[in-house]
Amino acid sequence: MKPLVLLRFVLMIAGLALFGLGIRQESDVLRWSGIGAIAAAVAIRFALRLRSEPRESRGPRAPLG
Repeated sequence: MKPLVLLRFVLMIAGLALFGLGIRQESDVLRWSGIGAIAAAVAIRFALRLRSEPRESRGPRAPLG
């Protein structure tokens, strides 16, 4: 498994665990930490997708003006 894929997987599992524990313990800090970990995993997913996709395949750029 590639290191960034493993990192994404670990962040997702940790985020789900923290979120579930936060709900069970009624702790806002744990809940928000879980949400943050899940958001980081999703951000890594999109960053990997944008990095691996060639610029021409993303479509034409819209004019700025």
